[in-house]
Amino acid sequence: MNGTPIADDFEWQLNGIMNVLRQDLAHDLVHGSHLNNYEMNGLESIIRTGYEDNSGNHCPYIDSWLVNWGCDDLDGEVNRWGNFFDFLDELVKEIEYRAQNLGGIAESDMVLFTQRFMAECILDAFACYSVCGVVHAADITEQSLRANTLAYRQSLNGGPMYDGSRAVGFVKLKNGRRLPILVDDAFSITRPAGTNYCSDVYLLVRKIGAYEVLYGEYLDLGNYANMMKKFNDATSVRAEAGGRFAFKGKEDNWCGTAMVGASPEIYLSAPWAQARIMCVCCDRKLKPTTGDPFQPDYMPGGAPMYGATEWGSSCVDVPIIGTQQAIRGQ
Repeated sequence: MNGTPIADDFEWQLNGIMNVLRQDLAHDLVHGSHLNNYEMNGLESIIRTGYEDNSGNHCPYIDSWLVNWGCDDLDGEVNRWGNFFDFLDELVKEIEYRAQNLGGIAESDMVLFTQRFMAECILDAFACYSVCGVVHAADITEQSLRANTLAYRQSLNGGPMYDGSRAVGFVKLKNGRRLPILVDDAFSITRPAGTNYCSDVYLLVRKIGAYEVLYGEYLDLGNYANMMKKFNDATSVRAEAGGRFAFKGKEDNWCGTAMVGASPEIYLSAPWAQARIMCVCCDRKLKPTTGDPFQPDYMPGGAPMYGATEWGSSCVDVPIIGTQQAIRGQ
């Protein structure tokens, strides 16, 4: 922990807590909802339609772009949206047009965000689309184009923000914009038709001109720690990492428990500049793997592991069965 060997049970507890907290935050970033206890609103909750003003009037111009891809492949032949990249090009142009009075959108301020396997599918399909005008390598009839397609595909492994891990490449739109692709394991993987694997794809804008419209924030738990000290000088609560986390301990007879709390949120002031394309599918040979413990694909056998997000208060190390709620502290 912190670059040093774990030397005692207390450090071991803290290491486990922080790992589970990281898993929960990654999960809630996409799927979180204030309708569930101890969760922040994730992308699924804030990138939506139905926004209203203070008088309850619907504001359609504020609404996000929600697109049901209908669990179709990137060719869009069944859902009638058509080629995914032609659709994406039009969508980006609409958002850029609506944003122009606020300012431009820099290359690294607009991204695609999706599951890791879907990012690979998008990059492979875009190489075929750019070189041959199709989205499946199997549709390439001219053999001489296969080498050109491979070379172009390899050139996509770079671009803005690229690190090969979270930022895995880019697609280039017709207006020349390079659109980085970011990935995360928390996106759900489905297989509704029993053949192709599917996930959601988000188009996110974090800054328009000088205005930051999408970012992560947190309640400063240093304020909580100060209030607790006013109430009880002997409190064990302390804030760390600039108030991002609060730490405390709890004793039960001879048992000691380390507890950690955090209160993150996502700030969004331009829902209309964000899009969610739901249930996009691609054909692949192997079942995608994921590092998200809330999904069946995390472990062999097809059952979710479920993170140990809530522990008993009597020093019995047994998580509550089936919980997917965010960490409470222990």
